[in-house]
Amino acid sequence: MQSRLLPFTFAGIICFIAAFTLGATVWYFFGTNPRRFNNNSNTIVQVGNQNSNLNSTNTNENVPTPTPTPEPKKAPAGEAAVSGGEVALGGGDSKLPLRRVAVSDFLIGETEVTNEEYAAFVEAVSHKAPGHWKDGKFAPGTGKEPVVGVTWADATAYCEWLSKQLEATVRLPSEAEWILAARGNTENQYPWGAEWKNEAASSAETNGKILPVSSFPAGRAPFGAFEMIGNAWEWTNDLAEDEFGKPILFGKSKQRIIKGGSSKEERKYLTVSARATRPEDRPSDTLGFRYVIIRK
Repeated sequence: MQSRLLPFTFAGIICFIAAFTLGATVWYFFGTNPRRFNNNSNTIVQVGNQNSNLNSTNTNENVPTPTPTPEPKKAPAGEAAVSGGEVALGGGDSKLPLRRVAVSDFLIGETEVTNEEYAAFVEAVSHKAPGHWKDGKFAPGTGKEPVVGVTWADATAYCEWLSKQLEATVRLPSEAEWILAARGNTENQYPWGAEWKNEAASSAETNGKILPVSSFPAGRAPFGAFEMIGNAWEWTNDLAEDEFGKPILFGKSKQRIIKGGSSKEERKYLTVSARATRPEDRPSDTLGFRYVIIRK
């Protein structure tokens, strides 16, 4: 009896071994082995020097390591974040000696302060409205145009009011801050580049009119500010000084540096480096302002 069962025993053992081997092979190739497949069908990227033992035949050996992208600066709506840098003032045709000014990071208004924005300030603190406003109101249809006809003190008062609203330091820009915001870390004569473009700014050769802010996206400065050339002149915080560093007076009034030119100027005068002076108590129908924010 045992001699007749022996062949069946061997046959059973052989079948078991074959079945086990086949099952293991199928599991390896089609199962959930993490060494071969990712259940989510995502591309798996190795980070770091995982292939340091690969020989020189690796086809990726000459591919440079990507430079990490800096996290972009975040700015509130309506403000542009400006990275700090060094700005040269004076020299050249100027009577002032060349000096270099280090500027820290700051935020600057993307546009000049508009009639609508200034009206909110006038109403909130009962500030005197610009003289050309009728009954203390700006003309219909001009709400998005830059406010003009304000003195340096008016612009400063607006900044002090806004400081309380934002709980941050708000003030007029220095000339160096204004230049850095206008051309970035370049030597370009215009916010948009080295050559004049009629579609980038308004001037006396085009329409000669002050237009609503953000009318010239082609002229946007490197950090995002609109109309830093043309439209309206802009007050800065800097006093006008002579070559000896003494304030330049107009009668008894101190004078301040103004930048950017206006739509009334010929384009040859509308450059980032162009500057003018204005008695701080004398408004003009082509002079407005924008502010900077220094976070506490």
